[in-house]
Amino acid sequence: MVTKPEKIQSHKEIYGLNSLGDHLTSDRQPTEHLSYMTKATIWRVPSCSPLHWRSWDHERVVYNSGSGSTHLLDPVAAETLKILETKSATPPELAERVARSLALDSKGKLATYIEDLLPKLEKLGLVERIES
Repeated sequence: MVTKPEKIQSHKEIYGLNSLGDHLTSDRQPTEHLSYMTKATIWRVPSCSPLHWRSWDHERVVYNSGSGSTHLLDPVAAETLKILETKSATPPELAERVARSLALDSKGKLATYIEDLLPKLEKLGLVERIES
């Protein structure tokens, strides 16, 4: 039986949390380049690992059939992953699409949050980068 996870913050409050619930401590500005990633880096969901979703209110759980792992994602992380399931994108493109989908500002904290989120999702095997 699948039970509903504990309540998490709404997507308008989520900026201070990453997909694993840790507080982001980065003071870097959204325009700074990351040493491991450029704004031209293209991200996608690996085609060999289909994702399976469950949703409750603003909470999303995804099962990665490639790794056998299940992850509780905040709304921004879930929307980012949903977008990458349909089409590869760069971090700025993702910020714009997530902002449009969740009615958020695509600049500032959201752009930084997504830039920090992508390598974490990569480490979990949920996304992969395609260097352009």
